[in-house]
Amino acid sequence: MEKYEAVASALNLDDVKKLSDISRSEDFSMIVDNAKAFSFEKELEDGSIKHATAVVLPIESVIEKDGLVQTSNIVAVWDGDNARVLKYTCIFQEKSLYTLDFSIIDVNGDVVKETIIDEGSFIKETSEHLFATEEDPDYWQRVVYCITLNCACALAGIPCPGISVCEICIVLLQPCVVFMTPYTCAPAVACLGVEIAACMYDSL
Repeated sequence: MEKYEAVASALNLDDVKKLSDISRSEDFSMIVDNAKAFSFEKELEDGSIKHATAVVLPIESVIEKDGLVQTSNIVAVWDGDNARVLKYTCIFQEKSLYTLDFSIIDVNGDVVKETIIDEGSFIKETSEHLFATEEDPDYWQRVVYCITLNCACALAGIPCPGISVCEICIVLLQPCVVFMTPYTCAPAVACLGVEIAACMYDSL
């Protein structure tokens, strides 16, 4: 029940609704059944415990066309009334992660998209406005820096400093590399959602 309550809360967030554009009732059952929900907590300097809930929603079906596999998920992380929502779209091509796009809803209610990985490589320089928000202009920069730091080494095939969720994601990517289908690629895509959620939480 806790999972379904968390997923229901995420689906009710305005930014999730805008980014997912879910129009059919059958979409909800697919999303709920395949969603991942988990919680974070850490002790702050004053000894208090900070809690947050995170949900990864598979909001778009995988598309296979011309050797491409594409899927989009939404990550929603909230701590009390403070909620952050990010959509990520992965495109696999030629047995590797070819493109990774992030999208959010900005303060004006518009969808803003940034490409983080293009043609299989991290983009070294992103636009100056990278997901700048009025209430916290550096928040999304911190998130992207966290993901890049944790995942660049794994994608490059070299050992990452400390424990990196992305190293686990790369292992899960192997079945997708061998035989690209919606089902073989789904575990790696969901794993990336966990990594993104952790970075979003740490950056709150």
